[in-house]
Amino acid sequence: MSARPSLLRAAVALAALAAASLSCGREHDQAEGLYAFTAVDVLRDDCGHLSGSKDLARGDVVIAGDVVLIRMHEGLYDARMSGEYLSGVEQFSIDGTVGNLTEPIRGEDCFLDQVSVHLDAATDRPDEFHGTVRIRYLATERDVCTCEVWTTYRAVRL
Repeated sequence: MSARPSLLRAAVALAALAAASLSCGREHDQAEGLYAFTAVDVLRDDCGHLSGSKDLARGDVVIAGDVVLIRMHEGLYDARMSGEYLSGVEQFSIDGTVGNLTEPIRGEDCFLDQVSVHLDAATDRPDEFHGTVRIRYLATERDVCTCEVWTTYRAVRL
């Protein structure tokens, strides 16, 4: 008697299990599409960016299983952000980074080595979510240009 048929069955079962785990992802309530992001409550603004308009950006939201992708437009430096849903809840976190850009900060023209954006989100309705966004500005040549902005926000599908 050969052990090959049982090894073959085990290998096939293992491959099927692996393929199923790679393709699984929950269905989420959040609708895909273009969203308008608006600041609600400014928590920190070392940079002086949110003293006027509360409009942060517009962004295309794409959801594939538990993976969330957002491409920002008209603000947040056209950052391409990615992240995923937290386990068992309708909440997600995403991050994005852009670099080598010039931005006015506290009245100074600053060359920024990096701008990183972190966004936490919770679904309110299929066409709306809210959370907190943190934007970090890093300039290695001038300390006056290194700052952070933290704000709560609301995103509504257009």
